[in-house]
Amino acid sequence: IYGRYVDDVSEGAGHFHGSEEFCRVHWTGEPLSDDDFRRFVAGMAPEQVAIGLQSFIGTDIGRIHRLIGLA
Repeated sequence: IYGRYVDDVSEGAGHFHGSEEFCRVHWTGEPLSDDDFRRFVAGMAPEQVAIGLQSFIGTDIGRIHRLIGLA
């Protein structure tokens, strides 16, 4: 949605298109185990500053909170 706004409404003013992916995303597949999650995070590129996990794959949010130190 934000990208469409930048391109279509503000006509790209103050923005540029790049190929970097700042968010590592797990969109499909099985729920992540503790080890899967650790490997997923360890596999982030240096420029990646966020993760995105699709809710319908069933990874328990409590597990994620525990693994990142929020529980």
